[in-house]
Amino acid sequence: MSKNVIHYSMSTKIYLSRKLESVVSKSLVNTGEEESDNPLGKWTATLFYVSHKKCLLITNSLTRYTIIVDRVTAADFANITDRFAMTLYD
Repeated sequence: MSKNVIHYSMSTKIYLSRKLESVVSKSLVNTGEEESDNPLGKWTATLFYVSHKKCLLITNSLTRYTIIVDRVTAADFANITDRFAMTLYD
């Protein structure tokens, strides 16, 4: 697992797999190791494909609660905060 992190809503850290890291814009990746106390905990994301469509598998490290964000495009990575929060809270 990579040490690079994307910060999402409420300072949620999502650790990226190397496969996902190669797809995400470098401007979205934070390589800092700052620790934050977050009620949502630590999340890990990886990229997989279904019928040639990009999907994200985002898993909470403590509870193993898993979210699948489907049909992700390159343009979606700029607003992935909203997609993650919408999927999490729906």
